[in-house]
Amino acid sequence: MKVFVTGGNGFIGSRVVHALCEQGHEVRCLLRESSDRSRIEGLNYETHIGDLRDADSLARGAEGCEGVIHLASISSWAAIRSPLMREVVVDGTRNLLEACKRTGKPRMVFVSSVTAIGATLGPDIQTEQSAFDLPEEPFIYAHAKRDAEALCRSAFEDDDLPVITINPCEVWGPHDDDFITAEYARDTLKDWPALTVTGGTALAHVDDIATGIVSALLKGRPGERYILGGDNVAAPELTRMILEAG
Repeated sequence: MKVFVTGGNGFIGSRVVHALCEQGHEVRCLLRESSDRSRIEGLNYETHIGDLRDADSLARGAEGCEGVIHLASISSWAAIRSPLMREVVVDGTRNLLEACKRTGKPRMVFVSSVTAIGATLGPDIQTEQSAFDLPEEPFIYAHAKRDAEALCRSAFEDDDLPVITINPCEVWGPHDDDFITAEYARDTLKDWPALTVTGGTALAHVDDIATGIVSALLKGRPGERYILGGDNVAAPELTRMILEAG
């Protein structure tokens, strides 16, 4: 399968590109001229220069592809409140969906976030059908992902575009050079005494998440959303794990 990947040079995206190449798929990566490609260095992939805010460049990128994996997003803590958040996450997803409609309606995986599922005050298990009731402030990222999911659902229901939504949990692993999740570990090891909070989250290794994303492209049911999560871990237990490993 020939697959167009946005965000393929990122922490999770690079592992998706590795997994696709290892399985023998042809990969075309959406990149900017200034993109850091060190995580996918040495892999056999085609470079497509473009931008999520440029619908025509996305159509050219998706042309001839049987699959699309959309990972590109604003995720750094410093940019959560940036004006680019909705421009990239929501408008960029809209542009890519339109590009897919114009280029033969390939299977598409939208990589959302478990934050778009929601959260609870107690240790309650959530599912893909859980009610989302987080306030927009401070959960700007969750709302942006949620709105992008709604666009994907409409594209499936109204235009018969085969879109699958993936909701990864908290992702850990090597090459998190931007410290998206690794910042928690760094701060825990840096400060003494090590402080923790109440609550918890689901954790998974980046390679397991990447495998799940590729599996969703190949086997997922269009119109569905899938939580990708590992063990549920309480925050104090996570702090203990970091201290023991460090």
